[in-house]
Amino acid sequence: MKKSTAALVLLVLFIISFFFRFYFFYNTETYDNDQAYYVIRQVESIKSSKTALYDDPLSYGGRENVFSSGFYYMLYLFSIFFPEDIVLKFIPNILASTTIVLIYFIVKQITKNPFVALFSSFIGIFIPIYLLETTNTISPNTVAVPMFLFCSYLFLNIEPKKEWTIILYIISLLIFSVVSAASIIFIMCLLLHIILLKVENMSLTKIKKETIIFSIFCVLWVQFLLFKKALLSHGPYVVWQNIPFEFIINYFSEINILLIIYFVGIVPFFYALYIIYKYFFQKKEDISFFISIVSITTMLLIFRLIKLDLGLILLGICFTIFFGIYYRDLEQYLDKTRFKKFKFWLFISLVIAFLITSILPSYNLLENRQTVNAHSISSLKWIEQNTPKDSVVLGTVEEGNLITSVAKRRSVIDNNFLLISDVNQRLEDIKTIYTSSIVVKALELVGFYGVDYLLIDQAKEEYEIDDLRYKTSDCFRLVHSNKDIKVYKVLCKVEKEKIE
Repeated sequence: MKKSTAALVLLVLFIISFFFRFYFFYNTETYDNDQAYYVIRQVESIKSSKTALYDDPLSYGGRENVFSSGFYYMLYLFSIFFPEDIVLKFIPNILASTTIVLIYFIVKQITKNPFVALFSSFIGIFIPIYLLETTNTISPNTVAVPMFLFCSYLFLNIEPKKEWTIILYIISLLIFSVVSAASIIFIMCLLLHIILLKVENMSLTKIKKETIIFSIFCVLWVQFLLFKKALLSHGPYVVWQNIPFEFIINYFSEINILLIIYFVGIVPFFYALYIIYKYFFQKKEDISFFISIVSITTMLLIFRLIKLDLGLILLGICFTIFFGIYYRDLEQYLDKTRFKKFKFWLFISLVIAFLITSILPSYNLLENRQTVNAHSISSLKWIEQNTPKDSVVLGTVEEGNLITSVAKRRSVIDNNFLLISDVNQRLEDIKTIYTSSIVVKALELVGFYGVDYLLIDQAKEEYEIDDLRYKTSDCFRLVHSNKDIKVYKVLCKVEKEKIE
């Protein structure tokens, strides 16, 4: 296949990838989760004060924050030249679509077959979990995943005679480190890669050994600078990001092996298992590296040291790459047999199987995904317009970023748990406020956190309540109602020292 033809087909695949996403995100009123609104608030902070929210006056009533800010600054730079709404909707999806380009170059390098690489890129468009988690959200994964693949591709191509690959790798790794803590996973994969090569009696070139040493120190140093306060505050438990244990258990308990296979793609999953088995102890450096990624990601998922969405996305992409290797090997085998003439029908059968097991599930997941309720946004905007600016609004963990981003009011809790020493106590107290039938107990806790308004929305499902049990009390007045969403104003306060 000519390079120009392959480039044209790859461009068409990129366009297909983007417009498939475009169909689902463009006319959607709200985003899929609260994280998108948190990112919007970060970008707006950079636009207004030229700095991200390291000192957040609204989250947890006011707090210090630690995070990787590169993604927010990148979106801000785009917003200088383009309307913010366009940037927030289009840029993450354009970046996510570059994944298929990287899959093409990686598979082409491994298989030396442009057609197989293009087929793998086509499959990479429809990784169900990747589409679900990056289409109608503003997720750092839209940068972290392509950067992960780009650094992987550059590392495999590092040679003494190709100085440009070394320079580009160093620049990319630095960007990756600033954008996402997932760069630590990349370093772990490099270390396992060394071990696997030793087991296979293979050795790395001197330049690659030096590159790995540099990568380890570079990434660890950047992450230490970004998260040193969290490390000093939480110690080794920082790897769990101070997430309450019950959240971790509940989050992973909803996932089983069948659902994982469904999310990463059924066809790539089973063919990838065969390739891992076949090449695990064979002397193939590039394949060994991606086996390292799968191994590290799987171990991190087992021990719950990685976010489930990122872990499944990395597995899905690696499985797609392995599928390309399998298809190359199968073609080579058929060329040596009398079944060579059936290669075309093999391709058609795989396309049909892929249509049933990946494209349709991807469409179904996006069509039936849950987005933030438009009535919830409307109620939060009512709070912004009708309450004092220094008000504290109580909501669930999932509503915390919505309260600070949409209502622009102080919250009691959200899902940014780092540096919060009393997060478990807060969760217990919030549950008590929503479920207690003893008004005095609720008032004590409301006063303790300085709550001025109670939002009754997601709390109904989370705590299995219809309303506040003490709503008839003179200390709580219903000030807003929108469908099933209610906002109560706290009229009485128990004098008690406010929590820091």
